[in-house]
Amino acid sequence: MKTIITIVESPSMPGVFTGTLKNTGRRPIHIEAGRDPAAAAAKAIDLALHHGRHGYAIFAPKKVLDYIPIEFRSNN
Repeated sequence: MKTIITIVESPSMPGVFTGTLKNTGRRPIHIEAGRDPAAAAAKAIDLALHHGRHGYAIFAPKKVLDYIPIEFRSNN
């Protein structure tokens, strides 16, 4: 089961990021991801390392992905 981590910026509160953690077959988990792109990137990596044992993919705005090394953005 691959884990999908999605980070988005709040349209009503620029600079505030939230995320969703989704494992196939399970309900999505919604999380607060931080108040700047670096914090959101750190949260995404943390979620990937703790919940992506069977593979993961991180999807986020470019300003967040800029803080995530390419080799950490997905793992099959």
